[in-house]
Amino acid sequence: MSTNTVAALLGALLTTAAAAEEPIPLEHFFREVPVSQVRISPDGRYISALVRADALPEAVNIIVMPVTGGESRAITGYSVEDVIWHEWDGDRIVFQVTRGKDERTQRWRYAGIYSIKADGSGGREIYSARPSGDMYRTDSTKAGKFSSRASEDVGRYGLRISDSLPLVAGTMLAHGYGKRAYFPEAYRLNLSTGHFLRVASNHSNVLAWYADQSGRVRIGVDAGSNLEDMTSHLLYREDERADWRRVLDFPDGDVHVIGFDADNRHLWIAARMDRDREALFRMDPETGELGAPVAEDARYDVGSRLVRARDGQPLYLEYPADRTRKVWLDPTWRELGAELEAAIPDRTVDVVDSDDAERFYVLFAWSDRDPGTYYLFDRQELALRELLRTRPWIEPESMAEMRPIRFEARDGMAIEGYLSIPAGYGKPGPLVLHPHGGPYGVRDEWDFNDEVNALASRGYAVLQVNYRGSGGYGRGFESAGFRQWGRDMQNDLEDAVAWAIGNGWADRDRICIYGASYGGYATQMGLVRTPELFACGISYVGVADLALIHKEAMGTSRSAGEYRYYTLAGFSGLRGSWVQSRIGNPKEDSEYFRESSPIEHVERIRAPLLLVHGESDWRVPIEHHRRLTQALKAAGKPYEEIIEHYEGHGFVAAANRERLYESILAFLDKHIGAQPVDPAGPAGAAEN
Repeated sequence: MSTNTVAALLGALLTTAAAAEEPIPLEHFFREVPVSQVRISPDGRYISALVRADALPEAVNIIVMPVTGGESRAITGYSVEDVIWHEWDGDRIVFQVTRGKDERTQRWRYAGIYSIKADGSGGREIYSARPSGDMYRTDSTKAGKFSSRASEDVGRYGLRISDSLPLVAGTMLAHGYGKRAYFPEAYRLNLSTGHFLRVASNHSNVLAWYADQSGRVRIGVDAGSNLEDMTSHLLYREDERADWRRVLDFPDGDVHVIGFDADNRHLWIAARMDRDREALFRMDPETGELGAPVAEDARYDVGSRLVRARDGQPLYLEYPADRTRKVWLDPTWRELGAELEAAIPDRTVDVVDSDDAERFYVLFAWSDRDPGTYYLFDRQELALRELLRTRPWIEPESMAEMRPIRFEARDGMAIEGYLSIPAGYGKPGPLVLHPHGGPYGVRDEWDFNDEVNALASRGYAVLQVNYRGSGGYGRGFESAGFRQWGRDMQNDLEDAVAWAIGNGWADRDRICIYGASYGGYATQMGLVRTPELFACGISYVGVADLALIHKEAMGTSRSAGEYRYYTLAGFSGLRGSWVQSRIGNPKEDSEYFRESSPIEHVERIRAPLLLVHGESDWRVPIEHHRRLTQALKAAGKPYEEIIEHYEGHGFVAAANRERLYESILAFLDKHIGAQPVDPAGPAGAAEN
């Protein structure tokens, strides 16, 4: 590909989309993101990024541009493959290529690890797994001339790059799944020769390995010999020749290892231990002492998003609260951060990368209405320059504001969520209750959400609820949702609707419930439990039968899907304990399972129902859809359905997603009707 062609393509990416039509084209929300993973070379001379260009829309390639500005060029030229990861190693770029994952087999069709110089020369194949592994050989000729290197076979499940094992001076550490799919060994890969050296063997069900700032693997987190108790153990060794020692135990696996500090002795972790909420610690693994928390929050888990300099020195901790919050750990960056966020107002500004001299920084600025823009910050000159917009066709001022809300559930528990209001919304109006999936350990956050903005662009208010069981609010809040499918978790959703009606946001006759996975289950259960509350429901890859999902999760059903891999990997005890504690046991809790399975109560459904499923879904297999539709037919209940044969747990192909949301919006328009949207956005609506 010529330099001029790439420059033209990037020029198109950087050009702001024309004034929004009315309505905003639906494809704007679901087309592929053209820019990601912007990085800077260690010497501070070049910027690199992954780009999906109009000339090669079926592929993701690497582009490189000078830090000083000027022309950009593509250094790979794949036509169907995707570069999914890249990182600088001196003056070379190391990258991984895949041709996508087969949803049915859960294996990468093609993949390999390669390196190339910044000018596009010197292409080198580093690793390509044998056809028996996860990563198959790719046709590297499509990316230019790559010299082949002999790679060792790390076994049936292949090699996987992990953020916990960094790239250090000509070598890369990776997890190798030679024997079992979930318990890796650690390998050091020579980026010049392609040769492997195993640096950590797995003899104790280790789930992940972690290296220090010098690239030495010194930390492991294992599940222990008794997989049923769900306790994680922190393993430590002084160097790669020393024996491993077990230094700390974490009940219920409540630990996230972040990495070694700049001193190469202390370890940053986020954990609960004997606390309700996760806090940030700088522990000493030599002694096993956790010490006092460095950062904590009275209401929220602080999580593990610790942003660090190249040498491991922490800059700040970022975590989701009602909005995104930061705890600055570097005094200099506390002042710089305030100045940067003042220069890019109404945005969260994150540090993405820097050169070795820490003069140039890549920043990423985003908000609930802005999917994000990359900037280059020159710390020496205190200069800021826009680099690339991730979605240049999105006009932030036309997007919906995501407002944090809080209400009290019927039993007094405080519940939080978000209400997104379209421009020109007249109170009360049509509302979509949109419960998240999971349900445990995940939550809705304040950020740019494609689905929410697509619905809001057509005039629908969207209510998202972090019901009990959601993550991020502490152990007590999450465990309050255990074995509460169709009970207290469903009560929280109903109480959220009551809040929206009581505060004048929702027209009680124009409310629809729409969710995916567990959210699809909640949709079905909402139409069963409170048929008078919802005018319609949309269940997307939803669970219909608790007894069936229990059998699948235990790996004892023909439709077990991905859960069968837990059994094959020796994970059945751990998975079984998790399922029993969160969902229940159909033998001991038979009445609860019957009461809380929508498939057992389809005769109660009165509202129109749209069912969406991927036939290749491994998480909630298509058997749920088939059993539910059989029950609906037997009860004489009408329904609509959308089935995609080559999609799985959520549609991935942009064209399929766009068609899906065209159907969803048509369904909503038919049953609860949207309001007209002010094309000028929220500002225009206020003015009007």
